Amino acid sequence: MRWSEGVFGGCVVAMPGPDGVVEVMLSGLPALSNWDACAHIDSVAKSVESVLPK
Repeated sequence: MRWSEGVFGGCVVAMPGPDGVVEVMLSGLPALSNWDACAHIDSVAKSVESVLPK
């Protein structure tokens, strides 16, 4: 599951974890740059998921 976090340009991914749900949040300040957290969240979440216990 993926969603955007309002005016601060954050993006969140929720995925199944070993004992519940793991949420990964990536944020930036779009007012200061044109960097888009949601354009990068999938690769960050995949990196986190790869080290979670199965």
